[in-house]
Amino acid sequence: MGRKCDFIINPIAGYDFIIFNELTESGKQYVMPFTSPKTGEEKEGKLVYAKKQLEISIDKFYDVSNFLDNYKKRVALFSCRLTDGKPEHYMTRSVNAFRKPQRILSNIRAHEPLAHGFVFEQRIYNKEYKTIG
Repeated sequence: MGRKCDFIINPIAGYDFIIFNELTESGKQYVMPFTSPKTGEEKEGKLVYAKKQLEISIDKFYDVSNFLDNYKKRVALFSCRLTDGKPEHYMTRSVNAFRKPQRILSNIRAHEPLAHGFVFEQRIYNKEYKTIG
């Protein structure tokens, strides 16, 4: 009921990890806080919205029980596919590779944990998330 993340991933057996995942598809300009071009209103952006969504989902579990504490690794993952890309010409790909540090951070991990020991992480498609390491 209400706001919740899109899905949860955990192993079939054991308590090695649990991942609460929020998915979105968005233009790059809407991931971070932005001003609505139509209304001039300040918007929080997809990243902040996803983080709230993940926190709400985690809290819903803890409202019932603290069994999530059994998991060794607890991750709140925001996965985003950027939609403003066009098929790239070879030269464009080369320039983008060179400018990679200037582009939106595709793989981030928050330094401070979320509630209940969860760590917030972000992946921008097509970067994969690996639970090992």
